[in-house]
Amino acid sequence: MEIDLTILIDLDSDYVNGGSPWTFFAWPSSAADKNGLPVDQEARQYLAAVQRTGVPIGIWRNSPAEGTNYAGVVRESVQHLNQALAELTQFGDSYASDLCERLFEGEPPEKDSQ
Repeated sequence: MEIDLTILIDLDSDYVNGGSPWTFFAWPSSAADKNGLPVDQEARQYLAAVQRTGVPIGIWRNSPAEGTNYAGVVRESVQHLNQALAELTQFGDSYASDLCERLFEGEPPEKDSQ
């Protein structure tokens, strides 16, 4: 399973145009590929699973938090995102936060997919 780059929304433009992306996952910019996606395979699989639910997700590369990339949605999609995350029962309640923490602690990615 892989993230479909062709349907990612542009959260950087949303923010520049006055939007406030709602983020649900973060990783260090230093651990991102040329598209801003995490190089960690487990993180990529998680984002692909969220994307496959039909929620229009995007990558926010130029957020105010220097050195951090985010996956998120536009405000209008927050309820849809929350429903989708609740339905992804293969991931435990703290799965995303635990994975984000591991990525920021600098543990090596499971598989480099640059």
